Amino acid sequence: MTVLGLVFAGAIVLAVQRRGSAGLLTVVGASVPFYDSAMFNVGPLAVSPYYVAVSLYVLNSLLTQDEERGRRGTAVAWFLLAYGIAITLVGPLIFAGQTVVGDAGVATQAFGRLEPLDYTISNLAQAAYLTLNVLFIVTRPAQAEMLRVVRVAFVLGVGVACAVALTPGAAVHSLFDNSARNSYAVISEGLRERAQFAEPSHLGAFALAASAYFALSLWRAGDVRQKLFDGALFLAALGLFVSAASGTGAAGAAAVLVAAFGVSVWQGIQPETKISPVAALSAVVVAIGAMLASPRIVSWITSVISGRFENRSGGIRSAENDVAWRTMVDTWGLGVGLGSTRSSSLLLLLLASVGLFGTILFLLLLAQSLASGFAQESSRPVGMALVGTAAAAFASGGLLAAPVLWVLLAAGLSDRCQSADCPPAWSIRPGGAGSLGGERNVG
Repeated sequence: MTVLGLVFAGAIVLAVQRRGSAGLLTVVGASVPFYDSAMFNVGPLAVSPYYVAVSLYVLNSLLTQDEERGRRGTAVAWFLLAYGIAITLVGPLIFAGQTVVGDAGVATQAFGRLEPLDYTISNLAQAAYLTLNVLFIVTRPAQAEMLRVVRVAFVLGVGVACAVALTPGAAVHSLFDNSARNSYAVISEGLRERAQFAEPSHLGAFALAASAYFALSLWRAGDVRQKLFDGALFLAALGLFVSAASGTGAAGAAAVLVAAFGVSVWQGIQPETKISPVAALSAVVVAIGAMLASPRIVSWITSVISGRFENRSGGIRSAENDVAWRTMVDTWGLGVGLGSTRSSSLLLLLLASVGLFGTILFLLLLAQSLASGFAQESSRPVGMALVGTAAAAFASGGLLAAPVLWVLLAAGLSDRCQSADCPPAWSIRPGGAGSLGGERNVG
């Protein structure tokens, strides 16, 4: 077990003893920003803290929950899992020899190599990851608890990333660069930042989601403490996003800006919306600032994206995407199974792995989560973070097992909390605002 794994093992034991299932949920949230690190390694296999924590939570929930589970998104998630497992079992057999992007090993793990389709350990791993994530959606708690899970993930993730980024030298990375399955980018000091993640693109995507989340949390903050807390975290996340200089994150940022504009317009035209003079003045100032800064913002996003895709890395990623598209076409839209191939784009990875049917199911699940997330003011920060995460993943983030994606999906799909039960915007504790922990024990 790694040093980070020992930390999370202790956290799980303490959380279960003190808070039961609610404590496990807190650890699930805390583990989200460390998906590029291993809790323990077994030969070439690495298990992240998130999948240990979510396995325990799902097991506890299945054994103890008696409540109705026919909730929003559950049927779609079950169909996605069923088709994913089925095509993973038969795909490599039906389409044996199909050229796919395989696992190139630790030395060049970031990309991969062309090889004929066959069964690999990745099939089992990716099928297990999808199973756990679907079960997490099925057994998810009410929205109030899920909002706190997301809160813990972003607060801790941004805090640790800032600490790692501000700590000189490579020694701090040894705590996180411990997975037998990952290769970790070596970056010259002062160029790009990756913090506790394996590469800058992962930090960029996470920081984008966190920036979107804290921006909307700041907008709906009700008191000075909330505004100061969310404002500081928003600036920190934005700084991490810029320092990562990630084309993946920049591509997602465009989608976030469009979504933010759409939400603002929709909210403003609602008959029941009451806009205070302060809010109106703030909106005018932001609009003027956005217009003045827009040429520089567009230029920065364009330069970052073009820079990432014009270098050697961009060429390899484009080649992987081409192979993924040909794989989907050659398999008549059925796919070759989970873990059978790779792609830089999550959308193309889905098409190559679970085919047209599985991709449509995933997009439907995403649409349901976004619609539900934006429908209620308390969950709009989650919806905006999901927009950034999904857009970055579709552009150049082909990780179907990324924990932040599934936690945000589950939070958006969760049953809406009543206004009296919704947590304050800055609260990360079920029993009280502003500290880790929880009061509800369903275990």
